[in-house]
Amino acid sequence: MKNLLAITLILCGSAASAGQMTLKNGDQITGEFKAINGKKVIWNSSTAGELKILKSDIADVKIDKALKINGQSQACYWQGLKGADVALTCNDKAITLPFLTFEELLPFETHAADTHIYNGRFTLAGTQTSGNVESRDWSAALEIDLRNGDFRHGVDAKYSGKFVENKDGDLEEGIAVAPAPVVEYYRADYGLDWFFAVRWYLLSKLSAEKDDATSIDSRYIGALGSGFQWWETPRTALKLEASVLQTKENYALTEDDIADGVDAKRDFASGQIASDYRINFNNDITLRYRMQLSQSFDESKDWNANAELGLGAPLGFGISAEVVAEYLYDNLPALASLEKTDTRLRFGVSYAW
Repeated sequence: MKNLLAITLILCGSAASAGQMTLKNGDQITGEFKAINGKKVIWNSSTAGELKILKSDIADVKIDKALKINGQSQACYWQGLKGADVALTCNDKAITLPFLTFEELLPFETHAADTHIYNGRFTLAGTQTSGNVESRDWSAALEIDLRNGDFRHGVDAKYSGKFVENKDGDLEEGIAVAPAPVVEYYRADYGLDWFFAVRWYLLSKLSAEKDDATSIDSRYIGALGSGFQWWETPRTALKLEASVLQTKENYALTEDDIADGVDAKRDFASGQIASDYRINFNNDITLRYRMQLSQSFDESKDWNANAELGLGAPLGFGISAEVVAEYLYDNLPALASLEKTDTRLRFGVSYAW
């Protein structure tokens, strides 16, 4: 009997000291905190094993271990959730931050070994393009995100292309016309961000691009700047970035361009501001708006603006349906024959892991 009582006290003491998570539906899950990875909390349940729970489904969580957060070299301690915010103590200083801001959170004692967090997304879509070309293409995009401590590595690759329609109108009867040329688009990006504070980060980015529609034979961009997560709640989020760009472009010139003395290449510096806004509606339907505005340091009239508005809805098993409209405006095209405006409308599906 004494042994049974001792075992019961030990088990009760272990359960009392274990972490506890309370969901918005009222369920309580005891266990141990393992990590926050993007939008999910990884939790080792005492009864169901490892669980991955959306942060937006959590009402409260108790964590009884030292933690590592971005921008803090010393251990921080969890004090609890207060609505959409979390209270922490770092270096004996109390701080309050949006819960959804934590893209990565790990136990301090194991963060050096468990610091690699990997996410990805693949999108396949049909694209309707208007402007410098009129075309219906297939496009594919791959996004990979690797987090290592206070550093975030991002790799993006995009491709689109197909035979395009003639833009000049109907063909004359009886006249044989050669097939329309293939208009292709390639882009590859590598970015490295360093989170020197929870919501602040320094950014660097390298890009390579080819765009037949705007006669860009090759474009290389290097960027340095800073970003700030202005706010982030379960319903909405806003991120702002500012950077300096160095761009090198090489053009695919026609005989008329060469005769007009058009330069085959250009090298210039510019400044850029960008924003990323998101809002969630019922049934996890998401509306997203992204904007970029760039201004050349060499020519006041040389500026461009890109905007993207997307609507997405989950289909299950990590798959989402999405509709995206893009607007691209170049106030001073490199070639006089180019139009200033291009628009794209995409319908597709994406898979995230």
